[in-house]
Amino acid sequence: MACAPSETVESQPHATAKSKSKTPKSASVVTLRKNPSDGQFWTQARVNTGSVRFLVDTGAGMVALTEMDAKKAGVKTRDLVYDLPIRTAGGDNMAARIVLDRISVGAITIKDVDAMVVPTGLDVSLLGMTYLGELQSVQASPTAMTLRF
Repeated sequence: MACAPSETVESQPHATAKSKSKTPKSASVVTLRKNPSDGQFWTQARVNTGSVRFLVDTGAGMVALTEMDAKKAGVKTRDLVYDLPIRTAGGDNMAARIVLDRISVGAITIKDVDAMVVPTGLDVSLLGMTYLGELQSVQASPTAMTLRF
């Protein structure tokens, strides 16, 4: 799947929160532009120590990483236990549960994010609700998605 990356516009100051905490230290807004070639919202995010390109997916209950993207984030995939049954568009599969130290999209950083690694059957990593659900709001328009923290 070849898609041009979306433009990310961010405001200052930088907000950081520990996952499960709904009280932001400061207001931050990130705007993601809709990709005109596929109509989806994409973002480049800092995950632990690496950079991962995500499809923003409000229908995904958890952040889901491909095995290659998990490695970019510093996850030792050979040590994982793939014991979480999941259902993807490609059918039934198994995944490994992990906790990511942090995910940063623009100026918004969430710490201790529950996620999973899907070794096969997932073409792109998904920025799901274990990240998005920590935000004050996620709003979509015909041309942009706004993340508020």
